[in-house]
Amino acid sequence: MALSVIEKVKKVYLFETDKKWIEALEATFAPWKDKVEIINKFVSNKNDEHNVSLSQFFKDKEMFSFLKIDAEGSDAEVLEGGEELLLAKSNLKIALCCYHRPLDGKKFSTYLNEKGFTTSFSKGLMIYDEPKTFSPPYLRKGVLRAVKKG
Repeated sequence: MALSVIEKVKKVYLFETDKKWIEALEATFAPWKDKVEIINKFVSNKNDEHNVSLSQFFKDKEMFSFLKIDAEGSDAEVLEGGEELLLAKSNLKIALCCYHRPLDGKKFSTYLNEKGFTTSFSKGLMIYDEPKTFSPPYLRKGVLRAVKKG
């Protein structure tokens, strides 16, 4: 997704911990290395050697206006670690993958509505055939869109 908007944005932060993906991202974004920063940490609700919260990471950086979250089932931790920013920031858009766990769509929609966001889901349903979370509802919404206007 970042590649599709790279010409329109000032800065992109990509959080990735898989070495193979980091190498691929570095090669892909080499022409834009002045505006792309790849961070080798998990985005989380804690701060340590391997993890960083959004609130901590953006403490001394220009605030973002768009946030895409696809944290492979750790999406709640990402939101929790950025709650301070979600409350303080206006004019913010979020695209949040909500198919990893059966009830994430409803849970995240409620959470973001309580933080002042208007939410909607992508069209259609999908089956996420992951053995650990393959339980009803089998058909799930894919992406939750959230908008908070100032």
